Formats: sequence, structure tokens, C-alpha cells
Amino acid sequence: MKVLVMSDSHGDKSLVNKIICENLDARLIIHLGDGERDMEYAQFLNDDAKIVSVCGNCDMASLLPFDCTLSAGELIFYCTHGHNAQVKSGISQLLEIAKKHNADIVLYGHTHRPVNDFKNGVHLFNPGSVKSGVYGLIDIDNNKANFKHIFL
Repeated sequence: MKVLVMSDSHGDKSLVNKIICENLDARLIIHLGDGERDMEYAQFLNDDAKIVSVCGNCDMASLLPFDCTLSAGELIFYCTHGHNAQVKSGISQLLEIAKKHNADIVLYGHTHRPVNDFKNGVHLFNPGSVKSGVYGLIDIDNNKANFKHIFL
């Protein structure tokens, strides 16, 4: 299963739409905040995909949750923008929260920097910032995940 992960699009709806259209085989699309309104047409672009979004610090008056957990096969994802876990100062708080959710994989944004790391039994993946021209793809096969960043 292909998972498309984006964050920090900051008003660039056309780039979000382009990324979705280039990945129509994605079955799960996750936006990690700071672009709630950029995802308005996502369900019309790929109606075969499940779409998940969380609230970022710039998503004013949003009704989206600040985080969520979801599963793909046996893998448990914890998704958050990251500002509530102060990810710009480090990932220790994020790792604590991930452990409380029994997450195998943590997806987060906010820093605008791509990250693909493994710490304390948890895979950490930040897709970077759509606004800066980068997003992430995760390929899940037999409950194993392969991560990569796509630079536009």
C-alpha cells in the first residue's frame, strides 16, 4: 500500500493538488498540518484514498484534531504536526507520546525539514514542507514500511 505524506503546504493548494495527482495510486493520504484548506479538494482528486489531516499551529480556528493514531496492517502510526511536542527543540517529548500510543511509526511536520530516522524502537518520519518542495512516500508491504522523500 502506498501512503502519501505531506505537511506545511501553507496555502499552496495548486502544489498539493499536483502532488496528489502524481500519486493517484496512494491509498492513504496524510496531511500533517499547516494546510487544512489546501486539502479541500483532495477527496475529489483521489476518491480511492482515505484522507487524514491533523491541525497545525497555523491552521487557525481549525476543527481538526491535533493528532491521531491509525493502522496500516499491523503497523501503528501516530500522526501530529509536532508543535505541541516542541519538535523544534528535539524529539524526546514526541517519542514519549509515541510510546503511549504504542506507535511503530511517528509522522510529524512543523520543522519544514525532512527526517527519516529510527530511535528507541520508533520510526520517525517528517515529510518536510510542501511549500519548500518536498513530501514523503511510504510503501507498506508485508507489514514492512519503506520511506522516501520526493523533492520537486
